[in-house]
Amino acid sequence: MHIVAPVSSTSEVEMLLHHGADELYCGLTTPEWETRFGHHLWMNRRSSSQANFSSWQDIEEVVSLAHRQGVAVHMALNAPSYTDDALAFLLQLCRRVVEKTGIDSIIVSDLNLLVRLAGEALPARIHLSSLGSCFNARSVDFYHSLGVRRIILPRQLGLSDIRRVVAASGS
Repeated sequence: MHIVAPVSSTSEVEMLLHHGADELYCGLTTPEWETRFGHHLWMNRRSSSQANFSSWQDIEEVVSLAHRQGVAVHMALNAPSYTDDALAFLLQLCRRVVEKTGIDSIIVSDLNLLVRLAGEALPARIHLSSLGSCFNARSVDFYHSLGVRRIILPRQLGLSDIRRVVAASGS
């Protein structure tokens, strides 16, 4: 089991790692996104003013600090869905984030974004968000076939359901 903690400030990294976080995840909001899509369409499930980095320098620093201690950092793009324009924007953003920051993976819920990211062959892993609706072994196999390397199961699954999905999928 890993403790994966949200990070929204460079000052939090050391404290989170000291207190047992094995991995970190964050959101990102850019001025370009805000200008183009406004405040009504979010990149992830948090508003732009909550738990998101808006500075490339900050996200680079978080990744650098975490990587020095052997800790992975994941970026959440887990809104339930995106418009076609937003998908195109996010593909470019993902290329830039991976190249510029060295982020380890992208957490995705929207199937269209997931498929498009899989086609990009970025040097970052794709993780399925808990919003990705993975409730059984067949969906585990489906997402793995699309290049997903980690599946975050939905919160509403109980332990017996999780055991059943894991046992049936062989994961």
